[in-house]
This record gives sequence, structure tokens and C-alpha cells, in this order.
Amino acid sequence: MNSRERVITALEHKKPDRIPFDLGSTFVTGITKGAYAKLTSALAEDAGPVELCDTVQQLAVVKENVLEELEVDVRGLVPNIVRKNPPLEEAGDSLLFCDEWGVTWNKPPAALYFDIAVSPFSERISEKDIGDFPWPDAASPELFKGLKEQAQQPIPDRGGFTAAFPSYLVFCQNCIC
Repeated sequence: MNSRERVITALEHKKPDRIPFDLGSTFVTGITKGAYAKLTSALAEDAGPVELCDTVQQLAVVKENVLEELEVDVRGLVPNIVRKNPPLEEAGDSLLFCDEWGVTWNKPPAALYFDIAVSPFSERISEKDIGDFPWPDAASPELFKGLKEQAQQPIPDRGGFTAAFPSYLVFCQNCIC
């Protein structure tokens, strides 16, 4: 059974040859930068510079050679949201960035993750505040640039399956702030 057949079989509530394995296709199944470095070291794989798919949680983009070594069945698509690769500012010993929702994120020196420092709706708000807010464009073509090409890349030698949740991630980003 290849990866695609395995995932589809499981989604149909049937028994696949083994449980489909996911590592890093979504923010929920991701692996932190530190854990990824230890994993690649244990596998004797070259991690190279670790790219992040979510700066807030410090989630690494898992390289294809690692996914293949572990026989991971799915690949993820992450839209081009600000928290994927934000410009970081130094503020004393901390790192800061502001996302497309106007939320400022802060990472103190000893912290593993970024926390919300300032949210545009953290205080009492009115309908006017909501109406005047500069909402990001969830349909912006820039948000999805390159995702079609990524989705068309099959998983080598195993049938391939790509988990595509870009709209969900944009919605989810809105909900947590």
C-alpha cells in the first residue's frame, strides 16, 4: 500500500496496512526546531539551516530526506503568512515581530516560543473599532503563491499525498488572536 492509498483508506474508516504517519504537515503535527535538530542528528541526516514554517511555535520545515527516511505519508502546505518568516526585531534581549493581524509577538531570551505581547482587540472594543480595523486580505494571491506547485510534487516512490489546509490556517490564525 502506498502513502496515498494508506491515507485514503484510513479516511474511509477502513484498516490500512499501517497507521498513516504525519510529521509536520500542519501546525498541530509539527516538530520544534530543537527537537528537529536532535532528530536529524540521531538519523545522521544533514538538517542544514533549519527553516521555520511557524516562527511563533518554532516549528521546523521537515526536509524531504528526513520525511523519506521516516516513511512519512503526508506533506503539508503552509500559506505565506507573516508568522512563517517574519522580520524579527530586537527589543532588549527579546525578539519581536508583528503579524498581518496587528498582533505583536514576543520571545524572551530563555523562552522556547513566542507569546502574544500586544493584540489589537485586547482592550474593550466597539463596532467602529472592528469596522476600522485593517483586516488582512485572506484571498490575496501572494498568500497562496507557490502552493499549487508544491501540491503537485508527489511523494517520491510511494504514491504521494499532500495535506492542503491553507484556508484553515488563515482562519485559525484569526481565531487565536
